[in-house]
Amino acid sequence: MEQMGQPKYTARDFRSVINGYRKVDNDAALSTLLLEAYRCTRCSTKYPDRLDHPVNLLVRPLPLSRLSNITAVDKYFIRIKRDHGHLRNMLKAKLTLSEFLGRVGSARFCIGLLPWLDYSMLHRRTDATDIMIIGIDFKNFPDFITKQKDHHLPIATAQASNNVWGPTWRRFWSNLLAAPYEDSAIQGFLNVRGAYFTNSMLCFGGADKPRLHCYQYLECCRPYVERQIAIVRPKCLVSFGDFGCRNVASILEKYNPECKLLSSLSRAANPLHIFREYSVRERRKLFHLKFESHDLGFFPLYQPGWSYTAKYRRNYSELREYLQLKT
Repeated sequence: MEQMGQPKYTARDFRSVINGYRKVDNDAALSTLLLEAYRCTRCSTKYPDRLDHPVNLLVRPLPLSRLSNITAVDKYFIRIKRDHGHLRNMLKAKLTLSEFLGRVGSARFCIGLLPWLDYSMLHRRTDATDIMIIGIDFKNFPDFITKQKDHHLPIATAQASNNVWGPTWRRFWSNLLAAPYEDSAIQGFLNVRGAYFTNSMLCFGGADKPRLHCYQYLECCRPYVERQIAIVRPKCLVSFGDFGCRNVASILEKYNPECKLLSSLSRAANPLHIFREYSVRERRKLFHLKFESHDLGFFPLYQPGWSYTAKYRRNYSELREYLQLKT
């Protein structure tokens, strides 16, 4: 559990996070989406008989138009600090899942959309986005509230011992940069090139085990993901895992109906296995795709958090080449 004295985002850090979100808001498109996702009940409405509904405790509406000066931003920071304390105290109490959900109210576990995105926004210095990463979900909520090492609070930082900077984050950056993980190198990438993290499902997973996702929940959330791509206009898209690959391929297939590889990936139960069977020449067709009028590349990757995927590290070489990263 978080202990007194562990580092948190300061008021100055929080202003930087808000400025980062403002750089990608695109005429209030992102802040509008956040408000809609905050109120979303699609999964429980469409599948009322399922017991593993996603838990909507991540996305926070950010009224960026109202956060137009330091005074307004600092006032909003106080509100989020209250959430931080409220959530910390409930995690300390070791409540059951139902007790936790009954008491949580409007509190959220991040500043905006996702803790990884909050950190990316903290270090964003550019309006452009070289890379947009689309995972599956942040964490599965039943495990999240019981596993001390997984606990993350809205204004916890990368230096805190109990936050989001686990194997998925660390291995992704280490593989991408072809070097041991180092905070300064990641911050440099975020400063200059811009990265945007999101998930195929914007809520916490509701299943007891991470691999027991209901794919239909991703379909419910797909319009939100598609709108984010339109807002961010990244140079390339990266998906994590089979579900992430299938979901992103389903979005891109609409804009690239002639691409047979996308069609295969969007329908396969194990799309990454199929992806490996295609020739390098065929896979490289994903470097040259369309999204609306925007050109982008698509790079399906194995979930870096799973240790067995280390043998697929070579898949990052094509992504490095596309981004013109020196190794």
